[in-house]
Amino acid sequence: MLITDGVHTFQSFGGHRGTLRYQGRLEACLRALVYQEFDEILIALPAYFSSVRDLLAFEKLRISIEQSYVSLPITLSGGTTENLNSLIVNQQCIERISANSMLFQRDALEKLKSLQGHFGEQFIIANIVINYSNGKWWFADYSKQKFYDIEQIDYDLLNQFDEIVFHFIGQQGTVQDFKGVKKLTARIDNSKIILAGGMNNKKVIDEAKRLNLAAVLVDNHALYSEHMHAM
Repeated sequence: MLITDGVHTFQSFGGHRGTLRYQGRLEACLRALVYQEFDEILIALPAYFSSVRDLLAFEKLRISIEQSYVSLPITLSGGTTENLNSLIVNQQCIERISANSMLFQRDALEKLKSLQGHFGEQFIIANIVINYSNGKWWFADYSKQKFYDIEQIDYDLLNQFDEIVFHFIGQQGTVQDFKGVKKLTARIDNSKIILAGGMNNKKVIDEAKRLNLAAVLVDNHALYSEHMHAM
């Protein structure tokens, strides 16, 4: 998983721009990942980058992908519009998108079915941001900067998605335990779940395999070559 503004990439250690650390130019990072044994790449264009609000950031991203000769499937995260969805399909450089704020809207199911009907069921996946605070697990709606109790999410809606990313923030670079994950796997088919946020050691990956989860997204220090042998 890469965090980008369309040109540069960053390490993320929290849920806001102040927790980012510069990692390098997007082209260079993509080129390096092509030579690693990853299955897919998720690229996040967070809303706190002002340029993401229009198509400019995506156009920069598309150029970086083309110039880096990336052959791996790419998922785009960070907020999408109908125009952007159409552009993604027409440009054929992104395999799918992930949705966050849409999940908290009243017409979420209708929007999901519309996108699946137009672009295919695998075109859109759910992206749930999770934080542990005051002894409880919370879901985040980044469009409104609001947190909700883990029991308030519509699990029936989530199960309509092909896959669901659970992105744990505030883990200080590495996940601390699997308590939050185990709460979620009781309500959702394990084979749909992708873990993200501090999933940077072999122990976490082995546990994900044991639970038969769909995938693990590595980020931060795990993307540096000197740490890859330990994965």
